[in-house]
Amino acid sequence: MERVGLGVLLLAVLVWVLFPLYWAGITSLKEPTETFRPTLLPFVQFMPTLANWQDQLQLAGRDILRDLQNSLLVAAASASLALLLGTMAGYALARFPIHIGPLRNHDIATWFLSQVILPPAVVVIPFFLFMQRRGLLDTPTSLILAHTTMNLPLATLLMRDTFLGLPVELEEAAMVDGASRCAPSCT
Repeated sequence: MERVGLGVLLLAVLVWVLFPLYWAGITSLKEPTETFRPTLLPFVQFMPTLANWQDQLQLAGRDILRDLQNSLLVAAASASLALLLGTMAGYALARFPIHIGPLRNHDIATWFLSQVILPPAVVVIPFFLFMQRRGLLDTPTSLILAHTTMNLPLATLLMRDTFLGLPVELEEAAMVDGASRCAPSCT
């Protein structure tokens, strides 16, 4: 009986989450005059049409592709940059003792955590002024920098926890075999 109740609850949550997507999909297949009628079943209550999709793709096809390309560029670049910098910072926080005045590793990790919960609206004006002075307003570079800045604390904390979960003995064994923390170019 308990499993049936859980199943009904999960089904209700699934309908609650997916219904807006279904509604948006069928509304895009309606004629403009039928948009505000509460019809749920295509081919039964109304005849679906792709006219809305054709109009949008014909009128804004190139713009949509350009926007999609810009979004993919910004997302990939900011995620890669946040992952690269977060990996290096997370490794340093996990493996090296840091003593900067009274600050220690856990204090720096706490500061990174505080940056994760920082509302983005707090830094809008400083970001704007910085980008304006650098001549980067309305460029993909400014978006990449903004997204990287907002995602870097979380990436750093996640990578720090990942490195803390790896045994130090693995690195020590690699060093016994001749590996070092230094890149080949810095020897």
